[in-house]
Amino acid sequence: MGKVTGIMNEYARTEMMRDGVGLIPDFYNIPFLIDPINLISNNQADGGNFEVQPGVGGNLGTILLGKGRNNNQMATEVVDFLKAQGVQTVVDDFDLTWMQLGHTDEVVSFASTSSNRARIASPETAWALLVIADRMGGAALSMLQGMNGLPANGVTVDDVLRGPSAANVRAINFNSGTGYSEKLLNIRTSLGFTSPVSTPLSGAGAPANVLRRAGYLDVFDTLYNYGDEVEWKLSFSNADEFTIEHRKVGTTNWAADGSGKCSEDSVAASNAIYILKEWWDATKVTAQGHEVTFITKPSPDMIEMPVLFGSTGFGAKAATNNVINSIVDGDTLFVARTYGPAVWPGQPGGPNRDIFEFYVEEAAHKAGFTTVYFNEERDYHTGTGSIHCASNVLRLIPDQAAEKWWNNL
Repeated sequence: MGKVTGIMNEYARTEMMRDGVGLIPDFYNIPFLIDPINLISNNQADGGNFEVQPGVGGNLGTILLGKGRNNNQMATEVVDFLKAQGVQTVVDDFDLTWMQLGHTDEVVSFASTSSNRARIASPETAWALLVIADRMGGAALSMLQGMNGLPANGVTVDDVLRGPSAANVRAINFNSGTGYSEKLLNIRTSLGFTSPVSTPLSGAGAPANVLRRAGYLDVFDTLYNYGDEVEWKLSFSNADEFTIEHRKVGTTNWAADGSGKCSEDSVAASNAIYILKEWWDATKVTAQGHEVTFITKPSPDMIEMPVLFGSTGFGAKAATNNVINSIVDGDTLFVARTYGPAVWPGQPGGPNRDIFEFYVEEAAHKAGFTTVYFNEERDYHTGTGSIHCASNVLRLIPDQAAEKWWNNL
């Protein structure tokens, strides 16, 4: 290791270092081992724990460094080096203490595309897509083949939604206050992201705050012109059942869009919105005539991607392929092949598509990517990683001797 690190240092000093390019002095002097005797490493010092949130108006953005399990943080030498450049703000306590690994590339990815929208992990989006697959007759379809210690044929949609481990998966992802979905919601807030869904409002006598939140599937927002504000109304026929209607904000007439129940996960007939049963306040009772309303509009800051998490006993680990952990090359995106249920219609006369793959590709296009490549990564997934972890990308730094090269990006 010492010889390899010495070669890395020599390469960095002779080939990379020049005016306008900073370099940490010696890789092997950074304490990546927090317990050298027992060879326990500080995984927070890995390259996957660096993300840069783009700035606006000439601001070069913020470097995000995750704080992981046991409050492990990026090596002080690295943090001091980044701060010393005086180029970007550095946040070295981005809270990922709830994750097994705790790297920023597991939960959020930024790119300078035409939309500048970040991609963020969303277990609720993954669950809603499975509910849609189930509704389309895909309960017996296989998914997660050869992953997570599962057999080659994986598990079925029915196994995930209603099998023996379903209650535990729901609890760790969606429980109020403690679920991974709530922690990711806090991350969105800390990053200043605009939510695509307003806080639900109770009306017509419905108890206040009876519905904590609602979900939005960006790709399926085809009801009006993309980007329009849409108002949604849930009208109760009894304590459990409600109809779903929508209208473009500023118009009068409501359009029917399916129905739902408080006791079940509900997805509109259009697939544009969904409500998980955990999001209803079980201590409050609805009745015939009660109404709940909310508004949706695509977030200008982010788009949610389907990533369902499991728990290893050491924190959260992606159970489905982590499509946030990816490689960005301009307007091209390299992500994991998703191994979801093949229920979504493909080309005329062709086989059905994996619904996760369909959604990830379409969402990536809405985020400004023109090309998306899906890559095999199950071995890396088993090792708590994905495409970003498995790749070393050589970036060409523009050679601009007369001015700062980052002004030319």
